[in-house]
Amino acid sequence: MTRRTTPPRANASPVSPGQGLIGARSIGERLALILAGMAALLSLLSWGMVTGLAWQATERMQDNVLAASTTTIAETLRSEQGEVRLELPYAAFAMLGAISEDRVFYRVTAAEELLTGYADLPAPRRAPPGQVVFDSASYRGAAIRMASVTRLVLAGAGPVPVTVTVAQTRDGVGSVASDLSRLAAILSVAFFFVAVTLSAIAGRMSLRPLNEIAAAVCRRGP
Repeated sequence: MTRRTTPPRANASPVSPGQGLIGARSIGERLALILAGMAALLSLLSWGMVTGLAWQATERMQDNVLAASTTTIAETLRSEQGEVRLELPYAAFAMLGAISEDRVFYRVTAAEELLTGYADLPAPRRAPPGQVVFDSASYRGAAIRMASVTRLVLAGAGPVPVTVTVAQTRDGVGSVASDLSRLAAILSVAFFFVAVTLSAIAGRMSLRPLNEIAAAVCRRGP
């Protein structure tokens, strides 16, 4: 008596064409997420760099104007009958008003004696005669930026060191820097959305050959 054996059947399940594209779609999604993350990082870096440069530029502009104002006042110092004389030029304060509507303070001392100005203004750092020094401080509840220069004036028995200090609040500088930072933020967000859109298009185009191969394999079946 003979027995008839049947060959084992392979356990194969039908594969739909849509299942073969899952891998390609997952690759495309991962690629899109990676590119979106890189675009977000670049946007944040660009915003931070522009904001930092904006603050540096506005601070440098204020320092230059303060130095010019201080030097202009110091150039009017002279000696008469053994005493130090000073005439405050209008142009020295007009150039500060061209930046913003911030408050301006000044002080002129001769050998630690107050000649004119605000007596309670913070004292500047000591520096060689003729060199302009800058300081940041708080005065009357507001942040200020100061520029000081010392000049030797022949008065009485010998030269007398005269220090001229000009200070200005920083509200206007902060407003300008904030406006530039806000503009940089808007541009960074716009760059992010444009980069994400272009990344999605580029990822879809680059994966098109892989999708075609996956579809062809799925059509062949197991």
